[in-house]
Amino acid sequence: MNRVKIKNLQKKIKINRRLLKNLADKILISRGIENSEISVLLVDDKLISELNNKYLNKNSPTDVLAFRMHDGDFSSIHPELLGDVVISVETAMFQARKLNKVFIHEVYLYLAHGILHLLGYTDTTKKGFSEMKKNQERILREYA
Repeated sequence: MNRVKIKNLQKKIKINRRLLKNLADKILISRGIENSEISVLLVDDKLISELNNKYLNKNSPTDVLAFRMHDGDFSSIHPELLGDVVISVETAMFQARKLNKVFIHEVYLYLAHGILHLLGYTDTTKKGFSEMKKNQERILREYA
């Protein structure tokens, strides 16, 4: 059984954490991942900007950050810990309005994207970006 912990640090926009937990569970199970743990942090643009600056040297808000535990020096101590996904709910709302999308589907996209990063997918190359986008679309089509 996978453990998904969701913490909402922003107070501007209401969000149903149970929906996110269910989607995260479905994504992990569909990838054959069992007995793992991830945390999802819902934040505003201010906090995600601070994290983006601190960890990626980018002084601006972003939609989602993923911190993969398997990349660290101590990854073998607790291999069940996949990592953390940080989602800017504020950016999701802005993008949903801009693109005329449903807000929660934008959050689902960020969650899927973050979890794929935790599982080792990367979008820094053209091939990786294409593969990741294809996987995200399949996840959202099948589970969201």
